[in-house]
Amino acid sequence: MNSLRSLPILLAVLLFTATALPAQERFILLVDGSGSMWGEVDGEDKIVILRRSLERLLAEITTEAEVGLVAFGHREKGNCNDIEELVPPLPFDPELLGAAIRSIQPKGKTPLAAAVRKAAESLKYTEERATVVILGDGRESCGMDPCTTAEELEATGVDLTVHAIAFDLADEEGTRQLKCFAQSTGGLFLEASKPDELVAALEQVREVVAPEPAEPAGLALVARDSATGAPVKGALQWTFIHGETEVVTAFEAASGATAPKLAPGEYDVVVESAAGIGEARARVGPGQATELVVEIVATAPVGLVLSSDTVQAGQVLDVEWTADSAPDDFLFILPRGAPDNQYARDEYRRHVVRDGPVARLVAPAEPGDYEVRYFRLAADGLLYRAAFRVTEAAVTIDSPPEALAGGMVRIEWSGPAAPRDLLFVAPVDWKLNTYPLDEDARVAATAPGTLDLPVPPTPGRHEIRYFSWANATVLARVPLDVTLLAASLSAPDKVPAGSVTSVEFTGPRAEGDSLFFMPEGTEDNRYFGGESSDLVRKGSPAQITAPAEPGRYELRYFSRENGGLLARRAITITEPEVALSAPRLVQRGERFELGAKGPGAPGDIVFLMEKEAGDNRYPGALNDRFSPGPDGGGFLDDEGLYVFELVAPAQPGQYEIRYMSWPNAAVLARRTLIVR
Repeated sequence: MNSLRSLPILLAVLLFTATALPAQERFILLVDGSGSMWGEVDGEDKIVILRRSLERLLAEITTEAEVGLVAFGHREKGNCNDIEELVPPLPFDPELLGAAIRSIQPKGKTPLAAAVRKAAESLKYTEERATVVILGDGRESCGMDPCTTAEELEATGVDLTVHAIAFDLADEEGTRQLKCFAQSTGGLFLEASKPDELVAALEQVREVVAPEPAEPAGLALVARDSATGAPVKGALQWTFIHGETEVVTAFEAASGATAPKLAPGEYDVVVESAAGIGEARARVGPGQATELVVEIVATAPVGLVLSSDTVQAGQVLDVEWTADSAPDDFLFILPRGAPDNQYARDEYRRHVVRDGPVARLVAPAEPGDYEVRYFRLAADGLLYRAAFRVTEAAVTIDSPPEALAGGMVRIEWSGPAAPRDLLFVAPVDWKLNTYPLDEDARVAATAPGTLDLPVPPTPGRHEIRYFSWANATVLARVPLDVTLLAASLSAPDKVPAGSVTSVEFTGPRAEGDSLFFMPEGTEDNRYFGGESSDLVRKGSPAQITAPAEPGRYELRYFSRENGGLLARRAITITEPEVALSAPRLVQRGERFELGAKGPGAPGDIVFLMEKEAGDNRYPGALNDRFSPGPDGGGFLDDEGLYVFELVAPAQPGQYEIRYMSWPNAAVLARRTLIVR
């Protein structure tokens, strides 16, 4: 048997506690009004004890549940149908329930089973959750079996719970019947016997269901920027206006502080900062929130002014600032929500104030929400911020589907044109953070429109790429199929030795491709690099110097990356037309004239050298050698020779005037001169 101390727990859990019963919990108090309730306990009628105890409890508690009251045996003697719903399930009304309880005058029988069924039906127990609490002191007296009824109700109910309180019940059968309802439906069966125990128990119920309200926790004050969601820094003026009394409470506090103690009630709240104002409503007292969040709306541009609040990935964002600044202050871009003590080091997303009054920052490549932040490293840290959004990069590249290796491809493009952005052709397997190191293989993306891009010399699948330098990644790319260009050569059949001839050619122009003369019959895998490669790199037509030795040669186009020898052209190298004119004998130190003509290739020189000197020797001093051409400083005589004035050496002996083909490092003509 349970002790009387279980009674307040039952009442607290099932009848009146707002914390245990969810909103719209519905239950009925089923009160025994049979004649036995006039029985006495310690000299006082049981019905009087029950009325007084319940009314006291009703006056001291609160709940959001719907509560009804059903009584039985209180109107007629001997009538088993004497069951009445005194209060239907309604929002908790202690006065209405108290009046109904006081109206109960015990008279008749105990139709316990029928009364429980009626209470359950009033709660629509077959459709909704329902709770019935029986307060009684006797057994069923109308011929029904409470235990059978309890089983039927449990079987047909959605979620029916019956709790039974036996008040001064000494009858074993009556006890068994009340227990059946509780045990069949998962409810509680409790017993109480003395008035003082009941009073003490109800006092305990009051402590559980209606304790003294706790002092509300302090109200945390939070002010946030409406644009960025970031906390507003600095002092804020808070004004609380009571909704009923119009009492105004004003104070200064930073975001994150706790409000001073305020009278309970509803308040209109106004918050003022240097940047703007915000308004909100707040409740103080039971049920208040722990935090009051107010959004501050800027009243005027302060701190940072952006050229736009939406930019494309990789696009330049211009930022100006209206606040006082220091030379070492700097601005930068970070994702929105990044820690306030974080700042960017990337030169293209960072601007130092001393570098100019406008920051030109490049937007990130990844779309999303970002902030421009104004930072003072020395003391204050983050001073201002301005939010903006980055959208997908709007880069367009229109190009043909294929291009010749080593040639050029013409494209139409548009894009951010941010500082140092690039356009180039790259193999498809290049990483997106890679660009050509060779400046000749890329073009600066400075002015959208038409552009000619160099095509790599290697055939295969490639892409035209737009590269954002600041973001070190590709913002857009389109496919390009690079095909191999067959090589061809066009040149004269005969060329004088050492002369310069113009050669038109086509070919891949791959790295290391070369154009050169080779004696006829030389193996196909022989080639020259160096200046021969420079000729190809410069493009067609090429100005190439013929060999110094007459004979049969081949002009060859050689590509190491594309299979070796791609084209050849047979050319005969003829004797050069070289002439030298000078005295045979001169005195030392004597001035004399020298005439010369020859192939006139770039670098060809005429000079005076000791006769025994090797053919690979020439004067080191520029004043001692002459260029047999229009820019060499001589004059052209009637015979087509360029004439120069020389001074004979101071040392007597035999000398030679020599014409040297500089590209071939070979002497093409010589004339003996004797110095006395």
